[in-house]
Amino acid sequence: MVACSWDALLAYSTVKIVRIQDRRVGLVHYAFLLGIVGYIVGFTILFQQRYLLLQRPVGAVRVSLQSPQTRGQVPMAPTALPYCLQAQNETHGFPNRECLYWDENLLSTSGGYSDGRTSMTTSPSPQFVSTRVTQTNQVLPNCSLEKPTCTYVDVNSTEHFVADIGNFTVMVDHSIYAPKVGVLANSRELPGGLLDVDGHTVRDHAEGDSVGVRASSNRSRSLRDDGLVVLVFITYSNTHTYSTGSIRYQYSLRMVENTKFKAVQPIYTKNIENRVIWNRHGIRFIFLQTGELGAFDFATLLLSAVATLVVDVFALHLLKSGRAVYSKYKFLPTPTYHAPPHENENRSVVLRI
Repeated sequence: MVACSWDALLAYSTVKIVRIQDRRVGLVHYAFLLGIVGYIVGFTILFQQRYLLLQRPVGAVRVSLQSPQTRGQVPMAPTALPYCLQAQNETHGFPNRECLYWDENLLSTSGGYSDGRTSMTTSPSPQFVSTRVTQTNQVLPNCSLEKPTCTYVDVNSTEHFVADIGNFTVMVDHSIYAPKVGVLANSRELPGGLLDVDGHTVRDHAEGDSVGVRASSNRSRSLRDDGLVVLVFITYSNTHTYSTGSIRYQYSLRMVENTKFKAVQPIYTKNIENRVIWNRHGIRFIFLQTGELGAFDFATLLLSAVATLVVDVFALHLLKSGRAVYSKYKFLPTPTYHAPPHENENRSVVLRI
């Protein structure tokens, strides 16, 4: 049986370094080395911020709708609104309709609340804002719903636009959570936000005239008639500077082309024999939280390389008994390019170009 020593069992592999003493090769070597270091440090680490652990945040959005009357403002008169029938019969080829002044409780299909000072209609994302409403009164014609042939009959129908819808305010309150990077924040607490106050009119959100009568979803109806879908992207970032403690967010809006939106709402007053159907068309805001949040991440270090480096330092500099022997085999120098090699040198490498 062959005896096996502990030194042989615990032997490990390491990288052998040969010192090539040639100025031309050294110049090329250090030029490439500087280029690699510049690419890694300057472009990859500093510019692309690859040292960060990135995570897409999740969160919630609360939307509040408020009318000009609730804010204490006087709405525009119907004669001053170009889409109202009280002002003219048509606008840009589209028929006008009678305008009615609704508050936020009538305007949205979601529930409302009152805090004693202001009345708001709130809902989670998304938010629907009515622009045209068709009101149809229906009755049951002396029959019971127990019979399959009993259906509601239309009595009369009226159609109107919501007046001064462009001056309604959509207030947005949003919060985010990114557990991997340790971020939990509310929009009111985020420093460096591009929008300091989350209060924007419907006209601001809908990019002005894009919801007016001049923009049409087909040849016969305006977007005010048909409704539309608007995507509101809330993009978060804390990588705009080298300090990840500063979180910013910004809004960007995209109108989905060739889309309509409506919501049908039945209203029962006294009994089921009489009801009112509100066929609402309007703007549907869909809020989407996106972006990336980052934090410093040291887990990407290669543990094996670090372990080898620690062992090499220990063997070459700290271990007194074998330091000279280990260093002799770890670093193997070559003779200079202009000096002839020694005749008895058996551990040197002669580089010939």
